[in-house]
Amino acid sequence: MQDYHSSLDSPSRQLVLDLARELEQVRIHTFELKQVKAYERRNFYEKLDQIDREVGARHYAALDKVAARHDKVREEAEETLREHLRQAEIERLQKEEEARKERERIEREKAEKLRREQEKAARLEAERRAKEEAQRKAAEEAERAKKAAQEEQERKDRERLETEKRQREAERQKAEQEAARREAQAAEQARAEKQKEIGAKGQTDQEAKVHQRYLELHQHLKKFREYLRNEGKSNATLKQTMGDMRRTITKCVGQIREGREANRGQACAIL
Repeated sequence: MQDYHSSLDSPSRQLVLDLARELEQVRIHTFELKQVKAYERRNFYEKLDQIDREVGARHYAALDKVAARHDKVREEAEETLREHLRQAEIERLQKEEEARKERERIEREKAEKLRREQEKAARLEAERRAKEEAQRKAAEEAERAKKAAQEEQERKDRERLETEKRQREAERQKAEQEAARREAQAAEQARAEKQKEIGAKGQTDQEAKVHQRYLELHQHLKKFREYLRNEGKSNATLKQTMGDMRRTITKCVGQIREGREANRGQACAIL
């Protein structure tokens, strides 16, 4: 080392020192340059970061403004939509209310129309029933009047028929009595004439028997006539038949003439 330092005492030593100083300066300068570069780089990046931050801030501010403007537009649109929906809801409710009122009006009109129709139908039905009742009462009254008139006419007819019947019965009885009187008178006359003849020439046994038979037959006929009269009171057909027979007999008896052959028709009619 001493040899080395000794060797540096030469002029080259100064050169080496100078070189060493230069190198140190270079090193220092390089270090400082690096420091400056580092500072500049750091400063550059800081500036870039600042610029980025500022640009970003401006960008974000612009975005915020745009977003705020969009939010405002959106809010305004939403408010407009809400207002539109409110108006639409109001209109819908109004229309529903109007429709409800219209339905109620129509229902009231229908109900009123139905009520009027029912009242009219009830009135017409009541009028129809009243008319039918009046017609029925009038018909019943007419029927009662007709029946009363018919009964009155029947009563009058019965009275008339009864009167005519009594008159016919009286006439019949009168005719029977007259016929009986004539018969008795004729029989009495015949008997008297027969007695005269008997008194003149005497009565034979046969004639007496015939006369007795005549008397018996006469009594039998009287009883039979009384029996038929009693039976005729309860038997109208028999009474009518007896009346016809009596009228025929009375008529035939009234037509009897002298002579046996002259009275053949009357005898056949009686038999």
